[in-house]
Amino acid sequence: MKYKKPSIAATLALFAKDTNSFLLIKRTRDPFKNKFAFPGGYLDTDKEDLYQTAVRELKEETGVEIKGKPKLIDVRSDPKRDPRGHVVDVGFIYILDKAVKLPGGDEAPFWIELNKIDKLDFAFDHRLLWENLKKYLIQEGLLQK
Repeated sequence: MKYKKPSIAATLALFAKDTNSFLLIKRTRDPFKNKFAFPGGYLDTDKEDLYQTAVRELKEETGVEIKGKPKLIDVRSDPKRDPRGHVVDVGFIYILDKAVKLPGGDEAPFWIELNKIDKLDFAFDHRLLWENLKKYLIQEGLLQK
């Protein structure tokens, strides 16, 4: 029996403790043009693992480089999460003590404070990633219930 293979992606939520904010992008192209998302993209097959994908995509989309390994938050695999096809997305977080200046990338990155994120119109299933990120921040004592 032949099985169709899904695409694999990684998304990296970058959190800055000093400003209590996440780095997000506003998508500049479809699907989900003008919606908000955490930086991420497709695995470069045979060249990198998903941790490397997350770090690479963060740099490509925002211009921000991190040193170190991000922490796994979730795996989202709803076949309908991306209109381009079945994409399994692995969500990560990386925590900075201080927000970095944004050099700019191929998307429109900016820092958004935690108390404003609930109101955003998210792309893909990034609202679910956001809910999982909140649970993680509460567990780590970085966010109150």
